[in-house]
Amino acid sequence: MIPREMAREVFGRDSLKRAVVPWLALLASAVFGGLSFVSPWWLIGLAASLSIVVLGIYDAFQTRFTLTRNYPVAARIRWLFHDLRPYLRSYIVEGDLEGKPYSIEARNLVYARARG
Repeated sequence: MIPREMAREVFGRDSLKRAVVPWLALLASAVFGGLSFVSPWWLIGLAASLSIVVLGIYDAFQTRFTLTRNYPVAARIRWLFHDLRPYLRSYIVEGDLEGKPYSIEARNLVYARARG
């Protein structure tokens, strides 16, 4: 039997808020599945939304990264923008040394020390 605290954590409102992207993708999958009977072009949207649902399920049950376990799919979007930051730098006003409260260099140093 599952203890009440664990049941609240797994099925509580907080977990639904954190996993909003996979839940919305599941809802979109249901809509696209219904619309696919009207036109086969809706199957493209169904395939895309189902892949997000599968990625969310994988993220929720993996044990390597806490961030993706707590925020499935949304953490991957965050990492995507973190990786794209150097390429989008021309649109960002601040430089590497002007960040508040920490500069990019200081944050990268913290990340490197956290990794060991």
